[in-house]
Amino acid sequence: MGIQNALSMLSELQTQSETQPELIKMAQQNARRLLNTLTSLLDLAAIESGTFHAKLREVDLHRLVHASVKAQDLKTQDIHVDIRQKNAAAILGDPQKISRAFDLCLQGILLRIEPSSTINIGIDAHQMICTFQLATNAEQTWDSIWSQALMGFEGGVAAPGSAFAGVLQSEQAFLSRMEEGLGSEWILIHEIMKLHESKFSAQRKGREVSIHFQFKTLSSEEAVRAVLLARSFEVTTAVGSLGFVLIQAEKNTSLPEFRERIKANLFRASDAIYLLPNTHELAMVLDDCKQESIPLLLKRIEKALGTQLHYGFAHCPTDGLDPGQLMDFARQRLR
Repeated sequence: MGIQNALSMLSELQTQSETQPELIKMAQQNARRLLNTLTSLLDLAAIESGTFHAKLREVDLHRLVHASVKAQDLKTQDIHVDIRQKNAAAILGDPQKISRAFDLCLQGILLRIEPSSTINIGIDAHQMICTFQLATNAEQTWDSIWSQALMGFEGGVAAPGSAFAGVLQSEQAFLSRMEEGLGSEWILIHEIMKLHESKFSAQRKGREVSIHFQFKTLSSEEAVRAVLLARSFEVTTAVGSLGFVLIQAEKNTSLPEFRERIKANLFRASDAIYLLPNTHELAMVLDDCKQESIPLLLKRIEKALGTQLHYGFAHCPTDGLDPGQLMDFARQRLR
């Protein structure tokens, strides 16, 4: 990062020679590659030592992808990225780890993509699909790298079939690599997805490759606790409050449809409703909501729906900051 910051300052100088911009660009690219390699080595060391963990919270996948693409500065490489979202939904994950997985995905794509082409990224609820065209005559290279990665998924980073086991064990193997980097991007992505109990796969049809990321939805008490933990932390570090509501749905009610009807009557985009299929409940998290405002909001929703709700609520920080305690208070107050 020190190298990159120095180069950025150098590029802003008023007086420049004819070759200086090209030299700066080359140095910035190599500094970025060095940073990526060092980060991968640290990730591998964490995996080997058993300290590679995820800190789960609510993640806006669409926003995260946009930020990652912007940070890559792909325009300088003449690569266009088209991001389209069909259905918005929060996922449960570690934003830093997920961002890392997506960055690694882009790095793997950029090594093998057709020059001056487009990476299409489709986001639909809790899944993301990256589609791109392989460079001419790159199908065999892709299949070889991908098959090695699949073997590594089963045995871990030190397995003989791992995509980068040779790099870790043999200096000669490293020196003979045809591509830059450790060749570990797919394994690291897989390890990150395992942390999230999610799925990662790829398909190839001719030169078109689709890489699939499928994450867990926020539809369990564990997931809602993670959301409350993240948001209650924000309450402790800023002036604000949080409302939490449990709504018991009738047995013959469709939870997704019930959620959409209630969601249409909420004020803020940051307010969220999560499904709890096991208990046939909806969990509402109301951002910056005063305690006395919660029953007023619920009465307004009841009037709009034309039906009485069976609900209980808790307030943060009035009822404490512990997610489990907030859920217990709301359930005890169901009426």
